[in-house]
Amino acid sequence: MAPHDSLRLLEADLQALSLQASRVEGGVFGGLFSSGSGPLDPDVRDAANDALARLRAGAAVASEPSEEKASMTATAPALRAALSACASPRPDVALAGLRCAQRLVAIGAVLASDDLCALADALGADEADETEDDDERFDAVATRKAQTLLQVLELDACFRDERVARRVLAACFRVLAAANARALRETHESASRRVVAAEAAAFRACERAFAAASFGDDDAEEDDGNDDAFGGTTRGSIQTTENSREAF
Repeated sequence: MAPHDSLRLLEADLQALSLQASRVEGGVFGGLFSSGSGPLDPDVRDAANDALARLRAGAAVASEPSEEKASMTATAPALRAALSACASPRPDVALAGLRCAQRLVAIGAVLASDDLCALADALGADEADETEDDDERFDAVATRKAQTLLQVLELDACFRDERVARRVLAACFRVLAAANARALRETHESASRRVVAAEAAAFRACERAFAAASFGDDDAEEDDGNDDAFGGTTRGSIQTTENSREAF
C-alpha cells in the first residue's frame, strides 16, 4: 500500500475517533435537555483533533522524497491519541482508539522503544468496571486489545529491546488472565471470543520469545547465570499459560 493511501486510512480512523469522543453524553436528547452534558471524552477528542491537524499539515507540505519523514512526524501524535483513547472508560471511544493503534501497526509506523512500551502498557491495563448493559462492548474492547497485541508481536522491534519484550509479554498475560476471569463469571459468546483472542496473543508471545532466546543461545552459552534471553520471563510466561489453560 502506498504511503499516501496508508495515511489517508489513518486520517479516516482519527476522524472516527474524534467524532466518537465528541458525542454528547446522553445522546442527542441528553444534549438538548441536560445543561451538564458534554462530549463523552473531551481529552481524547482534543488529542485526535491535534493528530488530524498535524497529519493534514504534513501531507500538505510533503514531497515525494520526504514521504517517510512526513509519515514519522504525523504518526507520533496519532499514537498519543490512540493511547489516550485506550484508557477511556467509554468502550466505544476505546474501540475507536484501538482501531487507530491497529492502523499504525499495520502501516508500519516507526515506533520507538518507549512508544512500544507505552502501547503494551495501554493494551494490558486493567479494564474499567463493566456493567450488565455494556458487557458485550467491553468484551469487544478486550478482544480488540488481544488482536492488537497479536499485530504488535509481529514487529521485530518488540524483541530487539529486552525492556519492550518484557512489557509486551506482561500485557499478553494480563489480557489472558482477565479473559479467563471473565469466562469463569459469564458464558457469553463474546466472552469466549475474548478468551480465544487472548490465548492466541499469549501463545504467539511465547513463540516469539523462544525464537529470540534461541537466536541468542550461541552467544550466551558461556553465561550460566542467565535462564533465558529475558531473565526468566519466558519460562514464567509459559507456566502461566499452562496454568491458565488447565483452569479454563
